[in-house]
Amino acid sequence: MIELGTVLCWLTLYVALFVGYYRFYFRPRVFLLMLGEEGYLDHYLSSLPHMRERPDERQGMVDFLMDKRAAFARVNRLFVTIATGLLVLALLFSGS
Repeated sequence: MIELGTVLCWLTLYVALFVGYYRFYFRPRVFLLMLGEEGYLDHYLSSLPHMRERPDERQGMVDFLMDKRAAFARVNRLFVTIATGLLVLALLFSGS
């Protein structure tokens, strides 16, 4: 049987890991998820100074940002999967 103190310790580490991830990785890049909305994408592209000078490169920038958005979403899913899997393994091995 696993002790309550051990479970609380692992859960505290798990929450601290997520808070650190949110603060230092996710939060500065959350705009990438919002690029899926057409209105925000147009607003974001119009705020870039070099896009005003070269409007012919707009589609290339859209493709670049969508690729960046997909990679960001993939990294987020991977982080959550690995962190949760490690927590479950830590709890399983702590109990035996």
